[in-house]
Amino acid sequence: MLNVVNIFKEPQMTRNCLFSVERVNNKLLFLANKNMWEELNEVVLTWNNHRVRQVHNSRSPHGRPSILHAVPHLYGGRDCLHHVDLEKVQVCLDECVFKDFPCDEDVFHICVDLMSEYNLKLTNDVFETVNLYIALRQLMNNELDH
Repeated sequence: MLNVVNIFKEPQMTRNCLFSVERVNNKLLFLANKNMWEELNEVVLTWNNHRVRQVHNSRSPHGRPSILHAVPHLYGGRDCLHHVDLEKVQVCLDECVFKDFPCDEDVFHICVDLMSEYNLKLTNDVFETVNLYIALRQLMNNELDH
């Protein structure tokens, strides 16, 4: 996944126009976010459910990390969970502003139009998503040049 992330960090020249190339590239990253978060969630699930084996003369507990976290007293640990007042959580949620679009709204609509016009599809494959990113970046940069 590091190679995928590095592709998005390649240096770009900016141009004097409404959308700079760098800004467009940053806004197009929404394409990768979904796939990267799905991969990270898969890693988290795998890690939390793997079995830590018992080691002789070790002070570390053995078992599954998710179980060790949920019921630490069964393994001689202590519960370090800090309970939060649900009313305070609700106040925070009320103050949050949730976005309707995964990126800048204008860039999103342009991407949707370009994907429709050029028959481009968003897939769950990370490398296909990188190809889509490159294609959209090139199409948008071509539009900015005209």
